[in-house]
Amino acid sequence: MQILSGISAGETVFSVEYLVIGGGGGGAGNIGGGGGAGGYRNSTSGETTGGGGSAESVLSISEGTTLTVTIGGGGAGGGSGGSTGSSSVFSTITASGGGAGGTSNSGTAGTGGSGGGGGGYASGYSGGGGGRSSPTQGKTGGNGSQGDTGGFRGGAGGGGGSGVNGGNATSGYHGAAGGNGLSSSISGSATTRGGGGGGASYAGTGATEGNAGGSGGGGASGRYNVASTAGSGNYGGGGGGGVENSQPNTVGAAGGSGIVLIRYADTLPNLTAISGVTKTGGGLTPTTTTGGYKIYQFTGGSGTVTF
Repeated sequence: MQILSGISAGETVFSVEYLVIGGGGGGAGNIGGGGGAGGYRNSTSGETTGGGGSAESVLSISEGTTLTVTIGGGGAGGGSGGSTGSSSVFSTITASGGGAGGTSNSGTAGTGGSGGGGGGYASGYSGGGGGRSSPTQGKTGGNGSQGDTGGFRGGAGGGGGSGVNGGNATSGYHGAAGGNGLSSSISGSATTRGGGGGGASYAGTGATEGNAGGSGGGGASGRYNVASTAGSGNYGGGGGGGVENSQPNTVGAAGGSGIVLIRYADTLPNLTAISGVTKTGGGLTPTTTTGGYKIYQFTGGSGTVTF
């Protein structure tokens, strides 16, 4: 057995891969921008991490070590601005919550793992941009558009996804789609997570269609008589934006919760303790064993696991 720094000869060492996704940001109301996807941290060989970076380093963990696990919640949707999602954590790996969508009143976009979309503006004002505070964890939210010359409000930008920027609204009335997420096979099959929420359109004549969320759990924006949809839970998807405040469905939708997945060689022992976090399948046995790996999927709570 290879002897690592700080690890004694004969001690079992777990080489642990992980996918850690933060909670998605909430969509804004009143021609609101879509929420950004939760930050996306991935160490699976041959895959990418949020924002387009290479896979991160796996963790070497000695037997008997207890580590923190936290599943971040999605941010709330708002009648004005949404709320930023909460971070997910595995050991030293933190995936930031997604940014909240911006409103038509301020055009301000939230920042986070992925940026929230900018809100649509009235005529004579420029659209607000979507920011992000963690460029290696997600993509930027899209800009809102200026309203048309008749004084009607513009469209809102889509929330950033883990793999693709949120769309920019390019004209009055019409919002933009959320950015797409990224695919990972850490669970044994390819699954796309981390989609951004769709940006809302002005709910006037010819602009009643909602805008899709990004692939990987992004919520769709609202439209006249149809409410915006939330980001998908355990996908870290951003919530869709809500329409103009004189119409139905003005409120943006909530972001989806995050997730923590880990895997290591199936020749190694099971985890010896799990406290405070929910694991798919319950107990101490792996969620699944496939392809030479034991895979554990944690979907809620905050606590610890012991190797």
